[in-house]
Amino acid sequence: MERSVSIAALVFALCAPAAAEPRAALSEVVLSGDAGTISGVIEIGGANSGTFVLHLRKSEVRNGELSLSGPLTASVGRATQTIPSVAMRLSDVEGVCESMAVTNSTIRLTHLGFEIDSAAVDLSLSANSTTGRGFATLICSLTHLLDEPGPLTTAAASLNAVANRSISVLAATGGRAPRVVYERPAAAPSAPAYTNPPPAPVYTAPPPPSYNTAPVYYAPTAPEPVPEPRRNVRGRGTHPQEQEELIQP
Repeated sequence: MERSVSIAALVFALCAPAAAEPRAALSEVVLSGDAGTISGVIEIGGANSGTFVLHLRKSEVRNGELSLSGPLTASVGRATQTIPSVAMRLSDVEGVCESMAVTNSTIRLTHLGFEIDSAAVDLSLSANSTTGRGFATLICSLTHLLDEPGPLTTAAASLNAVANRSISVLAATGGRAPRVVYERPAAAPSAPAYTNPPPAPVYTAPPPPSYNTAPVYYAPTAPEPVPEPRRNVRGRGTHPQEQEELIQP
C-alpha cells in the first residue's frame, strides 16, 4: 500500500506543471553615448533586483523602426548571465531627443531564474564627451526620422551607416575616446650665425702719366765702315790676265 502511494506521488510530481518563472521588467534605462551602451535596472515584483548592460554592436532599420542589438549581461547579486544577442527597438514620438522609448524583446535568463517581459519603457540619453553627444544625437535623429516619415526619410539608410561606423569605433575603444598622440613639431633650423662680409677690395687708381719728363732720344748708331775692295799692284799677279783685271779700276 505504501509503495503504491509513493509511486502515485512521484507520477503526480512529474506531471504537475512547472512553476512559472518570475516576471521582470526594466526601469531607469539610459543610452550612454560615451560608452555605446544601454543600461538600467531589473525589477522583479516591483523591487530593484539587479542591473543589465546592453553593449551596442549593430544598428539597423526593421519595419520602419530603429533596432539596436548586441550582447546583454544581466547581474543579480553575485550571479551574472550573458546573452549573445538581444535587440531593442527605439521610438521618439515626441521628437524631443531627451526622453525616448525602448522596447526590448522577451529576454529569458534561465540561469538567473527569471524572464524579462517585452514592454516599452522610457529611455533617457546621457553623454558628456563631444563624441558621445554626437552619437546620441545621431541615434535620436534617426529614430525621429523613422517615426515621422518625410522628405528626408530616404536619408535614413545613410544615417544608419554612420551610426554603425560610430558603434564600431565605440566598441573598439571600449567607450573611451581614441587616444591622440601629440607629436611636438620639429624645431625650426637655427639661423646661421651672422658674420661680417669680407671687406670690399680697395680700388687704387694708377698714377696719372707725367708730362714733365723730358723725352729720351736715342742717337743713331754709326754704320759700320764698308771695306774697300783690295787693289793689287801691277806686276804682283801670277797670271797676265789676272794682273790686267786687278789693275782696272
